Amino acid sequence: MSFVLVVWITGVLFCDFAWRRVTNQWVVIGAVFALAAIACGMSPLAVTWQDALTGGGVAFTVLLGFYALGMMGAGDVKFAAVLGLW
Repeated sequence: MSFVLVVWITGVLFCDFAWRRVTNQWVVIGAVFALAAIACGMSPLAVTWQDALTGGGVAFTVLLGFYALGMMGAGDVKFAAVLGLW
């Protein structure tokens, strides 16, 4: 699953640099693979369900404030939340 994580991050970075946005398709793909990795016990960082949900929730909550202030885009906030799941 580490390979999937690297491919996903590379795809998100390419999309963000090329078009200045992170599409919802990339966010959903990352979330699905992160949750599948956790469910199968193949998470690259060996996190538990509780740790993954906490990481995603904290990332989303903290960065949502930056989005509200106009300092960050919504796609970046969603990307960070999914990255927290990993």
